[in-house]
Amino acid sequence: MFFGLLLASVYFGMRWFPAPGSQIIPTGAWPPVINYCPDFLTLYEINGEQVCVDTVGVAKAGGMSVWSSATQTDEKYLFHLFLNTSGPDRIARLCDQAKLKKVTWEGVWDGSVCMQVDPPIPNKSSS
Repeated sequence: MFFGLLLASVYFGMRWFPAPGSQIIPTGAWPPVINYCPDFLTLYEINGEQVCVDTVGVAKAGGMSVWSSATQTDEKYLFHLFLNTSGPDRIARLCDQAKLKKVTWEGVWDGSVCMQVDPPIPNKSSS
């Protein structure tokens, strides 16, 4: 039993407590992929415009209302993607809207800082 516990301790010790300077997980750009929509929002096409909607209620109080029907087209349900703009103008508008709607967007808006990254534009067939 002693040798079994010793072997398990050594294995898990090497697994979770590596030597200083070594890496367990290779590093790279984060996030590896940027989504079309802010975190946990869903891409929909409403009245010919691709927008993101909150179908589960992840937006903080007062940010966005939960969307449950295609008839709900009021601004309180929609997160616009500003597909008619590009570059710094689009980035600024998306970050301002994320702040206003109280949602985060991994790689774009972390809740306090705009990352100055232009997220991908969805294809018309993605919705």
